[in-house]
Amino acid sequence: MEKIVYILGAGFSRPLGLPLMNDFIEKSKDMYFDNIDNSDYSDFQSIFNTIRDMAISKQYYDTDLDNIEEVLSILEMQKFTGERTKVKSFLEYICKVIKYYTPEINWDVNDFKSPPEHWRFGIWGKEEIWNDYGYFVMSMIGNKKMVRKYHREDNIHYWKIEDVRKNTHYSVVTMNYDLVLESICESFNKNFRYQDRNDKVIYFNREYNKEDPVNSNNTYLAKLHGCVSTGIVIPPTWNKGLVDKEILPEWKLAYNLLKNATQIRIIGYSMPITDSYIKYLLRAAIIKSDHFKKIDVIILDDNGDAHKRYSDFIKAKNFRFKSRDVKDYLYFIKKNTGSFVNLERDEELIFNRLEDTHETFMKT
Repeated sequence: MEKIVYILGAGFSRPLGLPLMNDFIEKSKDMYFDNIDNSDYSDFQSIFNTIRDMAISKQYYDTDLDNIEEVLSILEMQKFTGERTKVKSFLEYICKVIKYYTPEINWDVNDFKSPPEHWRFGIWGKEEIWNDYGYFVMSMIGNKKMVRKYHREDNIHYWKIEDVRKNTHYSVVTMNYDLVLESICESFNKNFRYQDRNDKVIYFNREYNKEDPVNSNNTYLAKLHGCVSTGIVIPPTWNKGLVDKEILPEWKLAYNLLKNATQIRIIGYSMPITDSYIKYLLRAAIIKSDHFKKIDVIILDDNGDAHKRYSDFIKAKNFRFKSRDVKDYLYFIKKNTGSFVNLERDEELIFNRLEDTHETFMKT
């Protein structure tokens, strides 16, 4: 069995409009001034004032105060040396900004009472981009088969979800705080069910199981930096706070997933120089790996800097780097998902072509 771990960076969520580290502050200001009367964001002005007060450092050193990682790193150093800082307020600010910029999935059940011929492109609502993400998640999370049965006599459409046998196990390790993956699952489970039972159709397993961390019946998700849903997040700084007992289970799960992986696919992550801890996680995991095969990286890299960082770090023979937008990858998966229509208009949508699709994308 192939055991494939996807590692997701901020670029993975970027197509939905979520900010990156280098434009986080700018987008938060847009958010604040568009909602200046909203009391939930009243503390933002204090955040911006703190950043403004840091400007003195630019008179002496190269300091990028437009980058939230740089700002937080300075605050972390002050806190580390005993100064009183607003680190906690900044983390709350980060969670609010991410929640604000994560769009909702607009799904209307009426659209599926008499769905159009191209119903399969609206399973996650009317926005095309959410469906692109949905096909990716559905393909990873158990290779399902979705059947639409049309009864001509009463013009009723019936839905049935079936499990499809698979020989590939997927898991995800993400650096992102957002709820993009969870939103995909929540939306689908809210609107579709197995025909004969009430189980959730798609979901990520978040529980660390020391005895069997890569059970083939589970698609695991490890969030290395925490999550906005809990408010427990690790700031993106030099001091990653890896000793935090709330985050440690996520790192244990990620380590076990990586050490058992046969393939790693890195999507939307530029591997910045400051993130040396990711390199050590990968180095530590590979020591215990018995059957590792290859690493694929997909990220839009216009100036070639990311490619150089990866090439300097990864020495594996089976390493492939693809400079393409994440949107292209997700759309390609959706476009090539298998479907079947029989003569009576019963339709099947089968999410079991991720491997073939991924390989074709890497070669084109």
